[in-house]
Amino acid sequence: MRFSHSMPTGFRSLCATGIRLVVVGFLAAAGDRASAAPDTSALPPASTRVVEFTKEVRPILERSCVSCHGPEKQKGGFRVDSLPALIRGGETHAPAVLPGKSAESPLIHLVAGLIPDSRMPAKGDPLSPAEIGTLRAWIDQGAKAPESAQAEEDPIRSHWAFRPVQAPPIPASDSATGGRSPAGSNPIDAFVASRLKHDHLTPSPEADRVTLIRRLFFVMLGMPPSPEEVAAFVSDRKPQAFERLVDRVLEDPRYGERWARHWLDLVRFAESNGFETNRERLSAWRFRDYVIAAFNQDKPFDRFVREQIAGDALGVDVATGFLVGGPVDIVGSPDPTLTLQQRADELDDMVSTTGTAFLGLTLGCARCHSHKFDPISHREYYSMAALFAGVRHGERALPLPAGRDAELKRLQTEIAGLERQLARFQEGATPAAAATRLRPPVDFAINREEFPATEARWIRFSIQATSSAEPCLDELEVWAGTNNVALASRGTRATASGTLPGFAAHALEHIHDGKYGNNFSWISNESGGGWVQLEFAKPERIERVVWGRDREGTYRDRLPTEYRIEVASKTNEWRLVASSADRTPWSSGSTKSKAPVYRFEGWSKAEADEGRRALASVETLREQRETLAKSDMVYAGNFVAPGVTHRLHRGDPMSKREPVAPGTLAIFRPLTLSTNASEQERRVALADWIASPENPLTARVIV
Repeated sequence: MRFSHSMPTGFRSLCATGIRLVVVGFLAAAGDRASAAPDTSALPPASTRVVEFTKEVRPILERSCVSCHGPEKQKGGFRVDSLPALIRGGETHAPAVLPGKSAESPLIHLVAGLIPDSRMPAKGDPLSPAEIGTLRAWIDQGAKAPESAQAEEDPIRSHWAFRPVQAPPIPASDSATGGRSPAGSNPIDAFVASRLKHDHLTPSPEADRVTLIRRLFFVMLGMPPSPEEVAAFVSDRKPQAFERLVDRVLEDPRYGERWARHWLDLVRFAESNGFETNRERLSAWRFRDYVIAAFNQDKPFDRFVREQIAGDALGVDVATGFLVGGPVDIVGSPDPTLTLQQRADELDDMVSTTGTAFLGLTLGCARCHSHKFDPISHREYYSMAALFAGVRHGERALPLPAGRDAELKRLQTEIAGLERQLARFQEGATPAAAATRLRPPVDFAINREEFPATEARWIRFSIQATSSAEPCLDELEVWAGTNNVALASRGTRATASGTLPGFAAHALEHIHDGKYGNNFSWISNESGGGWVQLEFAKPERIERVVWGRDREGTYRDRLPTEYRIEVASKTNEWRLVASSADRTPWSSGSTKSKAPVYRFEGWSKAEADEGRRALASVETLREQRETLAKSDMVYAGNFVAPGVTHRLHRGDPMSKREPVAPGTLAIFRPLTLSTNASEQERRVALADWIASPENPLTARVIV
């Protein structure tokens, strides 16, 4: 594993651009309660004059707030040593200061006593109306401070652990104290020799060749060399024999197997789910092999980081096995509290592992409160959790190997042509109906709508009539070549006219989750009608829609019998691409089988023979297509549209507080994404943030 040139060892100082202001004192709210917005009508007015921070604001804060919220103590997880910390707020009332909006700033609400039981300061005299007016004026004027105040450093972020890795000067080599000759010296020798000299020690004797090769093999490969390898090295008297041996060991496939074990332990990888059921994950081994190959290929570490967090966006789908390598409780429960707790535990596993593996931070400590030691607030933890809000445990299909697309497309073209020939022989159709060139009636199990390839960003399936009750759709597939671009895991969003309430098995998310059967279907809330719409992550050139009521062929109700399928490249510019208008009208006697049934009675012998030949050919081609289209599975997570993330009071999933936008930690150039950022967009942003050459933590941790 190595660093690429894009991951340098030197970084800019974190504090040079990150800290603008040090304010001593200020108390965040001690309690945590959801309450209505305070009445600000009684606030003392803001001062009308220009307020100076050094002469007027700092003395107020130092006198009233520093004892509880200065460098030594931070009640409520809040400290105001820097402007980012002041704006971010503590465990409650975040953000605390809104520059230019004093009447909306929780700081003013607290010092004015507008929040019940939380007047600040908690001890001593309250601020006078004039002092509150001064603070209001300072905030309304932009919460500015002079250069001298902006230059002060945050004492936590100036700690060595949050600074970039620096290359220390190499001690001068001294052969008398253990250093090697200049021709064979290296920096490690120089540091060892310098420390030996400092401690008045002499180096150990140089290892003999048998010991040396055994050390190398045990450390690098985890096993001893063979007798033949030992003998060959002992007898090799050519220059740089050891260097050549090291190169051979590094090329040995066992090198990756040995060192991948350390990484897999670090990222809590397992091939079963844990908990009392501990079901085996039959395809998790693909992530294990990916890690082994990464070490053996000497993959750049920044690329290694990005792939494990967002490999599906980089063409390395197996790498996201990192996200779901930990335990998961698969035992369901009707208890909503338990279900929410299970999900919170899953997200905590992802957040905590990402923090320890890549950043060396115990992010999980901030799940219930702001971190007691590291500069991580309670709110920041949930911003990080929001980045993983769309990640779910489970298997997904890997993209097909390169080269199959063209062959699959050729097969599909042939099959489609034969199916068009066979349509007139389908059960329910008659020679008379065939003369009108109508397609067979809709089927409960599966229906295919083919049309000339067209570019679209949106597709809408509108239902005008059903066989009974509210319509149900098992899975709505939209194909661009051999890719189902409708899947939520590809960033596609679903909306609908309405969803039948009270049934998790029929939620909207099931319309494109890749799972089949009644228990993973969408039901409209409108009897006999409704619509569902998909928005792709980017414009796609689509040519086929596949849908059904129940792919497993069990349920025979709620079938859409009249429908329209429309696409759009721009908002509200819909174009019809398929409908039920060219199908034989559905009736209770229409076909209900999973696969079409063809009848050749009533046709001339020549026509019937032609149909039978076409049927034999299409069955052969379908078998070939199924074999080619079969994708390997990998336990690397499924991706769904993320919902709203809330800060949880004391980590309790039943105690939701304010919504939190997805974002990264403030310790290094924090990113804040919009709440409607797509699932993949969130993980790509996180991956880039962690792997940035300027992130001071990532390089330090792997070193």
